[in-house]
Amino acid sequence: MRHTVIVSDGFAGLVPGGRYVVNAAADGVSIHDGDARAVARLSVVPGGELSSAAGCWRVAVERQGRGWVVVARELVSQEPVGCAYPRGWLNSFDLWAAPEWEYRLREKPFLGSWILRGEFGEVARFKRGRAWTIALAESVIPDPRLALVILLAYEAIRYGELIPTATSAGGG
Repeated sequence: MRHTVIVSDGFAGLVPGGRYVVNAAADGVSIHDGDARAVARLSVVPGGELSSAAGCWRVAVERQGRGWVVVARELVSQEPVGCAYPRGWLNSFDLWAAPEWEYRLREKPFLGSWILRGEFGEVARFKRGRAWTIALAESVIPDPRLALVILLAYEAIRYGELIPTATSAGGG
């Protein structure tokens, strides 16, 4: 079954220090800002199309050696624009976004949260509650790739929950 996401010019952008709430519905998952404006749309289940004001990508899990990797690709060219690799220790991923951006996503299990870090420090925190929340760091520099990185990190978390033993069999 192919999950398709509707692309809209009506998405709000991500902003430094922004707080976002993830809302799941029967027709998909949406991420909203504090003013209830949609900033992104995802499929109900992990994978499929992700869309935001910055673009639209197709995400899927692909086998790599004995492990797996979450890959984001451009819709038309199918060129990879980002990947999330499970690491050898429990609940952690290394992320890459084109052209050469690298990130680390690590779970803080006792806090019920995940922290995404880049070259210059913390980028975002993903916190589980009644609904997932995403908080961007104040120091984040707005960039069109930021949406891809945030959505790829959230998809990695969702896939990690779907494939619970996958992070221990990971790609590194």
